[in-house]
Amino acid sequence: MPRYAPNKMPTAVKKRYFELLREGYKGAAAARVVGVSASCGSNWFIEAGCMIVPDPGSISPRFLTQNDRIAIADGLHAKQTVKEIAEPPRVR
Repeated sequence: MPRYAPNKMPTAVKKRYFELLREGYKGAAAARVVGVSASCGSNWFIEAGCMIVPDPGSISPRFLTQNDRIAIADGLHAKQTVKEIAEPPRVR
């Protein structure tokens, strides 16, 4: 039997709590901002593994997208040369 009831707060509240922690808020202050108790925030933090994981942000355009990778795989499967795969599609 659990010692405390499961939290009924919406996921958006929990997400905002962790965003505030990443911004530099202390745990109790972040909990106060989102409207939960400090112990609730502490429980979320402990359940998350006691780590603040940085937001990955956007991916640099220098990396291939999933669609690029699929196009390359399709081209290789069709026995196209690297040059043929790399050519942009022609618009008519």
